[in-house]
Amino acid sequence: MANQNEDGTFRWQFVGYVFDEAKWQLSQNERLIDIEAKPLSVLAYLLRNAGRVVTKDELLECAWPGRVAKALPGVTATPRRAAAVVKASDRHGSGNSSHR
Repeated sequence: MANQNEDGTFRWQFVGYVFDEAKWQLSQNERLIDIEAKPLSVLAYLLRNAGRVVTKDELLECAWPGRVAKALPGVTATPRRAAAVVKASDRHGSGNSSHR
């Protein structure tokens, strides 16, 4: 589900997460997740293009414009690591992730 902000960006809510394009922040249960900008760019692109197949070339272009690359370096691993940190903090009751 997405709500449009006054500036035209979106605030996306999905599976317990919130991604706010205006603030460029990803959170789960109101806790900020520390995640790098490039994976957030890919996430924003995927959310804005939900419902259709997105090519590897499109993802590369959204995060690394004008660069020629053969892989998505770390883009899929970083969000997985961030989700694992959140899950671990939920299990241990600390849950104090922050953005940057």
